[in-house]
Amino acid sequence: VADTTSASPDGSGTFTLFPNNGQAPIISDTSVVFMAHTAGGFGIFRYPTDGSTPVVIVDNNTEVPGVIGGTFSYADWLFSASGNKVAFRGRNDSGWGVYISAGEELRAIADTTTAIPGTERLFTHLGDVAIDADRAVFTASSGIAGFDGLYGYDKGTIHKILEPGDELDGRRISFITIFPQALQGDVIVFAVTFTDGSEAIYKALLVAPQRVVQLTTGANPSPGDTPPDILIP
Repeated sequence: VADTTSASPDGSGTFTLFPNNGQAPIISDTSVVFMAHTAGGFGIFRYPTDGSTPVVIVDNNTEVPGVIGGTFSYADWLFSASGNKVAFRGRNDSGWGVYISAGEELRAIADTTTAIPGTERLFTHLGDVAIDADRAVFTASSGIAGFDGLYGYDKGTIHKILEPGDELDGRRISFITIFPQALQGDVIVFAVTFTDGSEAIYKALLVAPQRVVQLTTGANPSPGDTPPDILIP
């Protein structure tokens, strides 16, 4: 697909580095999506497998949505792709945000000017993001002890899924982690660390999660167990 002799789509020359400490390239639809460094800086790129022209998803020349004259100073190595859409976490002089690129359109899902659902507080930190079709999920600091909660994005609206301090299976949530493939249709998979130090992986279908593995104790859920619903406002 590409190596350090390949011309980069940003026109700065050839690729100089393919970071190996982050996410590997992924296939989305008929394209390969990957992050690389170039003589001009950094970028996330889409290379169509049909041989058509490679494109820049985001680089340090890309204007940040809603920030006049601002460009990205970095895009994180954890990104997610679905069809022609790529979701990523990017940084500018104002802080981090999570964004969706779809063809020529680039829009913000949330950034540090976005209000946390149901409050007047702003997100203080944006974490990882996963996308499938027109939906996305992401982690972000809700301002509670600085730890990340889980939020959903659908048709331009952000809603809370779970936050630090919420109770799940009789334990208080400390923080939540997701990975780029965390969302598929109506199904979300996420890892939870609780305030007592225990951990678990959950699969949530709409508002009814099912525990898949109980990590710390090694205890698996019994067949037929029905865990409590998570009510999403």
